[in-house]
Order: sequence, then C-alpha cells, then structure tokens
Amino acid sequence: MSFVSTPEIRDLQAYCGQQPFDAAYFKTLCEAVVARGHVAEILRQLARNASLQTVAQNSYLHDNGFTKLVVFRSDRCAVRLHLWDTLSSNDQIVSNIHNHRWNFFSRLLAGEYDQEQFAPSKAAADGERYFASRYVASADDYEVIPLGEILLQRSRRQRMLAPSSYYMAADVMHRVTVPARCLTATIVVQAQTLSASTTICSPHPIAGTGRQGKLAMTVDDVRSRLVLIATLNT
Repeated sequence: MSFVSTPEIRDLQAYCGQQPFDAAYFKTLCEAVVARGHVAEILRQLARNASLQTVAQNSYLHDNGFTKLVVFRSDRCAVRLHLWDTLSSNDQIVSNIHNHRWNFFSRLLAGEYDQEQFAPSKAAADGERYFASRYVASADDYEVIPLGEILLQRSRRQRMLAPSSYYMAADVMHRVTVPARCLTATIVVQAQTLSASTTICSPHPIAGTGRQGKLAMTVDDVRSRLVLIATLNT
C-alpha cells in the first residue's frame, strides 16, 4: 500500500525540509502540484484500491466542517484534498479561527469561501473576545487544552473563488466560511512541520476538551468523495 507518486510531488519532497526555507521557491513547486492536470493525475492514481486504503487510513472528517483526504504524506511535506459540502444545507460552515503547524499553499478547485485573517488586539474596543485553546494532534486522535480568553481583531477579508490560490505562513490566524448550497474543493500542499500544536479560537468555549478520536473514513467514503472531486476538477 502506498500514497500517490508523481515527479511534481517528488520534487516537492526533495526540497521541503531544507534550510533556510524559501517561500518563493516553495510556491513555485506548489504551483506544479496544484495544477488541474496534475490533480487529475493524482485522482487517476487514487483509483487503485491499494492507494485508496492508504488514503482512508490517513483521512478523516475534520471538526471545521470539511472532509480531509491525505493523498501524500512524508516527514517533509504532505498533499491533501479538502471538500466542503453544503449543497443540501441552508447553513454556512464557519471554521474556528486557527493557525497551523506548517506553512502551506492552497488552490480552490471548485466553489468559494470567505477567508478572514486576525491579529491580537490590546484594546477591547478594537477587538472581539474569543476562547483560545491549544490543539495537539497525533495520527489517530487529538487533544484540546483551554488557554483562556483572547482579544482578536480582523485584519483582512477576502472572497476566494476557484481557481484562485494563495500561500499562508504557519503563524497566520485565519478563518474560512463556506456559503450554503455550495460544493467547495481545495488542494493543499503543506511544508515541513514546524511545531507540535496550533492555537484555535472560538466565540464559545470548545466542548469536549481532552483527547478525542478523529472521525475516520472507510475506503467507500474516500472513493465517493474522490469521484465528486474529479467531477469538480474537470
């Protein structure tokens, strides 16, 4: 059993982990990985059952409302497909405000979302109150550790439409909002892991703190979502 393998992903893996990290060169490598034709090749390789089993073992339904399909992972980098499905819902999906354990590059394959960035605020008049937690993930589960209240103010807001793409540094705090009645798919390329945890911020205290199991996926779950993404990528 194995993940997908392409020249573009091998070039990415060969570079990631090198120091100093060159964001511009990383973005150049990522542009090749997220190109529509290369995404189609990834999906063709994933049609093999052996690859699907590996993907299913590494994928799960994320607490922020999307399906996370890990199509390649090493100790240097990873490539993932994300899918938000609100087609049958009148409600939008709003993620927690969060940063990441790695720098990353993302491209929208289909759909849209609003992306907001946030920064700490020293004055209550300039910010909003959130409840911060430390999120520590492992292969099969995660732990949420409350940190207390924090003031944040929005520094940027963008409407992201397919096929737009962007790079984001690991320490940037952001939030994604997917509208109702929408299918949104992205491909995400993450660089080498820089820290063991991230910070998440919510308008309300996060329930179920402590170690939690991830919502695992079956091969059939993965297959059905990949078929949908392949349709969206044409």
